[in-house]
Amino acid sequence: METPISYLYRKIKLSRYWVKIWLVLVVVCIIANHLTLPEYFPTHESYRFPLIPTIVSILLVSVFTIISEINFQYYKRTYFTELINTRLLSRFFLSTLGYDTIVYVALFYTLNGIEAFYLYELLTGYSITLLLCIIGIILIYARPIYILHRDTSIKGKLKITNSGKIT
Repeated sequence: METPISYLYRKIKLSRYWVKIWLVLVVVCIIANHLTLPEYFPTHESYRFPLIPTIVSILLVSVFTIISEINFQYYKRTYFTELINTRLLSRFFLSTLGYDTIVYVALFYTLNGIEAFYLYELLTGYSITLLLCIIGIILIYARPIYILHRDTSIKGKLKITNSGKIT
C-alpha cells in the first residue's frame, strides 16, 4: 500500500525548482500576513509576529500548490498533448481555482466552526487568496505551458542543432 507522502512524491517530482517556488510562496505568506492587521505591521508600537495566520497560510499555499500541480499533470497527460488553446487553458485555470475554492471554504469553516457565519471575513480572505492563487498559477505554469505549446506546434517536424547548424 502506498502512503500519501510517497504518492505526492511520485506525483510531484521534488526538485530545486519546487524548493525555490515554495520559498517564494513562504515569503509572500509572511509579507501578506504582516499587512492584514495594524498590530502585525513591523512599525506598530505593539508589534507581534502573526505566527498562527502565517502557519495557516503556508499550509494553505502548500495544499493549493499540490492541487494545482496534480491538476496540471492531469491536463498535461490528457488535454495538452495535441493542442493548447485558450479554451483549454481557461478550463485548467478555472478547475484549479474551483478545487482551491472547495479547500478554502472547508478549511475556513473547520477553523472557525460550522455555526459561525462570518461572511465578510470569508469573502475578504477568499478574494485575497483567489488573487494570489491566480498570480501563483500564472507564474508557476506559464513556462511549462509555453514549452508544451511550442512542442505541440512543431507538427511532425523536429529541429536538431548539430555543431551550430539547425536541421
